[in-house]
Amino acid sequence: LQINGEEIITDSSGDGHDPAQPDSIAYRYSLATPEHINQALETAKQAQPGWNTRSIAERRGLLIKAAEKLAERRGDFIGVMMRDGGKQVEEADPEISEAIDFANYDARTFDRLDDELSDVKQDARGVVLVTPPWNFPLAIPAGGVLSALMAGNTVIIKPAPEAVLTSW
Repeated sequence: LQINGEEIITDSSGDGHDPAQPDSIAYRYSLATPEHINQALETAKQAQPGWNTRSIAERRGLLIKAAEKLAERRGDFIGVMMRDGGKQVEEADPEISEAIDFANYDARTFDRLDDELSDVKQDARGVVLVTPPWNFPLAIPAGGVLSALMAGNTVIIKPAPEAVLTSW
C-alpha cells in the first residue's frame, strides 16, 4: 500500500502469481484495512484542492513527463506484465504505447480551454477511484488515472488482485 507517499506494510497480504507458474508465489502485497481506505480517501480529499489549483500548463507538463517515463521504462513494463498477467511481448508492448498515448492525449486535450473554449469554466469533480480489470493492467488504469489528474482530480487506484505489481 502507498498512502500520502508512505509505503505501508500490513499483516494481511495477498499473493501475486505468474500465470505460467501458478503454484509459485511471485510476490506478496499488503491488503488495506477499512482504516487504510479511510486514510487514503481523506488524503486524496485534502490534496485535491491543491492539485486542482495547479495550472493546466503544469499538469500538462507532468503528464508529458509521465509519457516520457513510460517510454523509458518500456522494457520493465513488458517484463512486469509478463510476470503479473502472463502477457506476451506482442500484447504488452502495444499496451505501453497506449498508456503513453493516453498521457500525451490527455496532456493536450485541455489546450482547447485556452482557445475555442475560453468562455467555459472547468471544475474538477474531486477524488476519482480507478478500479481496472486484470486483462489490461497498464493501459486501462493509466487512462483513468491520467485523465483524472489532468482534469484536476486526485486519484485512488485499487488494482485487480491479478495485476498489483503492474499498478505498483
